[in-house]
Amino acid sequence: MRVLYCWDTAGINSIINHYMGETYDDHEGTVVMRRSHDPHGIYAYYSPSPLGRGKWSGTGRALQFYLVATLRSPRRDILHVCANIGYTGLLRTFSMGGKVVLHYHGSDARNIPYASRKAAEERADCILVATPDLLEYEYAKEPVYLHNPVDTRLFAPLDDIPKNNRGLVFMAPDQNRKLTLQRLQDLGFGDVEWDLAARSHDTTEVGVVEQTISPRLRGINNIRYGDMPSVLSKYQYYAEIYYNAAAGSWYTMDTTTGLQAMSLGLNVVSPDGSVARELPPEHRPERVAKRVREIYDGLV
Repeated sequence: MRVLYCWDTAGINSIINHYMGETYDDHEGTVVMRRSHDPHGIYAYYSPSPLGRGKWSGTGRALQFYLVATLRSPRRDILHVCANIGYTGLLRTFSMGGKVVLHYHGSDARNIPYASRKAAEERADCILVATPDLLEYEYAKEPVYLHNPVDTRLFAPLDDIPKNNRGLVFMAPDQNRKLTLQRLQDLGFGDVEWDLAARSHDTTEVGVVEQTISPRLRGINNIRYGDMPSVLSKYQYYAEIYYNAAAGSWYTMDTTTGLQAMSLGLNVVSPDGSVARELPPEHRPERVAKRVREIYDGLV
C-alpha cells in the first residue's frame, strides 16, 4: 500500500510510517516535512528508515514543501494529511484517486471554527483525531479517535525510577502557575518539588514551543527527541493537568510527553488525582499501526 504522509505533527506520522513499514511488507510510505519545523528532531530521528521501506523527504521553504508533496501525491493509495487543512483540496485534485485521511492533533481543531474547516473536511474520506476531547467538536464527517503512538523502544520502562520527590509539569499557554501548584497541592502532591514550563501548540506550523519557567528547565526547548528519555528519567512525577479557563475546569490532554512518561514508568498525575505508571496498551506503536492499517483497508 502506497501512502504519502503530509506533515509530521509531534512526529506522529514518522512513528506510524516507521512501524507500518516494520509490520507490513506491502507498506510503502513517504513522510514529507519541512526540516525547519522539526525543532526537537523527531522527523530527523526516524529518517532515513533502517527498514528500507519507509521514506522521508525533508524540505526547506514552504513552497518547496507544497511542490514536493503535490508531485509525490499521484498514484498513492492513501494521502495522510496532518494538520494542513487548507491543502486537502489540492491533494485531492492531484492524487488520481487516492483516499485522503485528515488527521487533527489539537489546536488545528480546537482553535479553528468549524466553518473554516468544513470545506477541507468535506473533501477528505476520513477524519482522525488524536485525543478524546477532540471528538466533542463538530466535523463534516464522523471522526475516528486514533491513539497517539509512543515508541516503546526509545521510551522503554526504566529499571529504577528516582525517588527524589521531583516532578515536571508542562502547562497550557494560558495556564496560571500559582493555580497549577494549588491544584497539585489539593490533589495531595503539594510536597513534590515541581518544575513548571509553559507549552504552546501550533500544530499547523511550528510544532511545540516551550517557554521555560523553572530555572532548571533552561534550554528544554532545545532538547532533542532522542534525549527525552534521559530528561524525563530525572523525575519521579509528571503532571498531565491543564486548565480550561473558558470552562473553568481541569482536564487531561493525553499529550505525547505524558504518554512517554507513562512508558518510562514515571508517576503520571491526572486532574482527578489518579496516578498512572504504565503506558495504556492502545498507545503501543504496533497496536496503532494495526489500527491505522484497518482504517486504510476500509478506505481502499
